[in-house]
Amino acid sequence: MPNSLAVDAFGVNLTLSSRPEANHAVTRWLEIALSHGVRFFETAGYAPTNVIETLHAAGAVVLHKAPSIRHALSAERAGADAIALIGMEEGGHPGTNELPTVLMGALATEQFNVPVVLGGGIGHGRQIAAVLAQGMEGVMIGSRFLVCEEINAHRRYKEHLLDCDEHSTVRLLHTLGNTWRVLRNETARQIDEIERAGATDHAAFGDLISGRHARDHCYEKGDWQRGMLSLGPSIAFARRIEPMRQIVAQLMTETRTALGRLPTLYESKAA
Repeated sequence: MPNSLAVDAFGVNLTLSSRPEANHAVTRWLEIALSHGVRFFETAGYAPTNVIETLHAAGAVVLHKAPSIRHALSAERAGADAIALIGMEEGGHPGTNELPTVLMGALATEQFNVPVVLGGGIGHGRQIAAVLAQGMEGVMIGSRFLVCEEINAHRRYKEHLLDCDEHSTVRLLHTLGNTWRVLRNETARQIDEIERAGATDHAAFGDLISGRHARDHCYEKGDWQRGMLSLGPSIAFARRIEPMRQIVAQLMTETRTALGRLPTLYESKAA
């Protein structure tokens, strides 16, 4: 990948929907980001070819997040500079993929010509070591960082996350082809009921699935029972609300410890 990746910078996510009417704002967001000097982008979702071409013309680097090897290879052919391959454990939108993260990584090894990172349910250094051992370039972590002090969400919500375990999430909206892994809460229960009743379009769910509903009630006011709150099972590793640098330092220590065991394991087996 370009040497510019070594520069300390931030990126912007552009998620593309399979529904054209839902993508009207993407072009504007892209223009705003580029005008402010952003040159690192994550694309996700439907057919990123045109967006990748536009971003490359502006000198940007693009990582595409995909829920299947087939879609990831398509994004590589479209020009993606790197791939984030995600398994079914991912919080948020893992697509219709039913394969777990570790299996996805093992199947993907040596199929790509660009760097690949693996995501979905990763929240401990032991998992990072396993991904590196598979031959991936790194990991994508989301849910584990939700209890960072830097995350702009209500403290009451973060405190609830500390009580969650690996069973605290659920996947919904399969029937719409828009699978969403979220916190088990009252809104998730209502969504499940509507879906089981045979809902066939987004309108049937009303404001329950809107980002504004989650923002206004949970992220701003701390009512974690309201809103579709993207969350993966790696939240089980969260123990305290703390600065991001401390979580990263802990992950790196755990990773080094796990990797340090590998030579010993190999030598003992060889003997």
